[in-house]
Amino acid sequence: MAQIVLSLVPLSGEIVKLLIRQTPDVPDFEVIAGYEMSVDEIKINLSRADIVLGDYTFKHKITADIVAEAKSLKFIQQPSVGYQHIDVEACTARRIKVANTAGANAVSVAEHAIAWGLCLIKNMFYVHTSTRSGADLQRRSRCSAGNP
Repeated sequence: MAQIVLSLVPLSGEIVKLLIRQTPDVPDFEVIAGYEMSVDEIKINLSRADIVLGDYTFKHKITADIVAEAKSLKFIQQPSVGYQHIDVEACTARRIKVANTAGANAVSVAEHAIAWGLCLIKNMFYVHTSTRSGADLQRRSRCSAGNP
């Protein structure tokens, strides 16, 4: 019997299937695309889901009353670091495992911090706005350095 995945991400069910199939040895599964569903529709579909792929846009909250409708739910995978919209206590009480992608963006956050720091040191915001307004920064910088 195929496992049922309720996907709350803003992607079509076919895209989610394609992404899941990238993992080897995945058992047979069916994807229900739930991003556009109402809370009541989510509750109905959650009652038959084995796995939930959480909503990284935080549009859909997984609250205790929604979790109460989960008859066969075993696992919620949150595809982002944040999971504040999932009632983890309610899931734990019903023995539903919850996972997120902690640390997945640590390298990119560090890279952005360094890049923004370099922008500040090199005064890139001033250079960008001056260049867009048509200022001749090349001539000005040579003159200010004492060159003719």
